[in-house]
Amino acid sequence: MLMYSISEEEIVSAADTPAVVADKDTEEFRAASTRTKNTIPAIAAVGGKLRFIFRESNQSKMCTIQLDFSPDRPPIAEFDELDEVDAKVALPEGIQSGDVWLLESDDELFQVYVCFLDFDDRKIGAVAVYRMDLSDELPAWRAVRDIGDRVFLLAGGVAATSCCASTCNLKRNRIYFMKNFRENDGDLCIYDLDEQTLDIIRVHDRHLDLKAH
Repeated sequence: MLMYSISEEEIVSAADTPAVVADKDTEEFRAASTRTKNTIPAIAAVGGKLRFIFRESNQSKMCTIQLDFSPDRPPIAEFDELDEVDAKVALPEGIQSGDVWLLESDDELFQVYVCFLDFDDRKIGAVAVYRMDLSDELPAWRAVRDIGDRVFLLAGGVAATSCCASTCNLKRNRIYFMKNFRENDGDLCIYDLDEQTLDIIRVHDRHLDLKAH
């Protein structure tokens, strides 16, 4: 577990910056040490902790951050890698790519994958939902086909939430999201987890400017 003081800023010195080396034969420049791209594709707050997926060197890890705002000391952030939890999930057959969200619903952690066909985000092949199962000795993601009287709402970026379907006059067990993975799109997608079917509804013009005037 790593602990960071939120009030302190990390200062990167020139000595910490990788040198750039010129190759005389090819006249190409390269870094002395190659850095890999680290990303956080999904994050959610559950049980007072931030839980997120961390991708490093093509490996996915589950991590948590717990914030401590005790009045007698500077704020502290505790970072922990959950080595016992496999962040990867088994995608539906024939699916190799997709966009992922984490969300909390009724104190449970869910992972939602909007799956693409042929690595093309214009072709939605399925929507897969997984729940973090904490009942076993080793926590694991379990595929679910029924989220009860709930709907999940996926927004752009990493934002996602849930609501009671009957209270909002919506059909239960549905996933709602806009089909705007590549560009602004007027299509609202509604995925039925029971029937494994996708309905697409045009809700506004494709190039409608939604900014307030």
